[in-house]
Amino acid sequence: MLLPPWQQAIPATQFSYDDTLKFFSEHWSCQSGGLYHISGPNGSGKSTYLKILCQLLHSKEPLFLGHNLGVVGEFSPRWHQKLYGFKGGDRNTQNSEPMLALSQGQQKTTSLQIHLGVSPVWILDEPFNALDLQHSAQLWDKITQQRKHGSCVIITDHLQSAEMFFQHQATTINLMCQEIR
Repeated sequence: MLLPPWQQAIPATQFSYDDTLKFFSEHWSCQSGGLYHISGPNGSGKSTYLKILCQLLHSKEPLFLGHNLGVVGEFSPRWHQKLYGFKGGDRNTQNSEPMLALSQGQQKTTSLQIHLGVSPVWILDEPFNALDLQHSAQLWDKITQQRKHGSCVIITDHLQSAEMFFQHQATTINLMCQEIR
């Protein structure tokens, strides 16, 4: 399904906690087919910024996948697959063991396969963590496919090299933050 073209301005944003400025970002524009890499050191507020973006982009009904993976550990991938109406997948999504019995990489792969559908905006918090090279490549393929359908993808990540984001023509949004102690 090809989504209609769209563009939305993202205002300069700042976040304070206990009267201390934690981070701010410059104004930028988010558009269909775009890939945006939110960059900043550990503890700089990237996850918090993604939650703010969900509010700013609420009219696009963003699909947000954070650190908790959106799964219930006591239930199997097969149960999650039925709950979300997901068809297909690999051996991980067909597994009948509880999610907690799977490796972190298997849990992440299963969650990504089940949750990532056609949506105008994907907001992914460290989606490559715990993925092996094969599953990282598959995720990049899925991201590329979704962008061709008109989805905007916003990612935070520590593991993918700057070269990988450059190769996929990502725009980097740098969070300016207070010095981390």
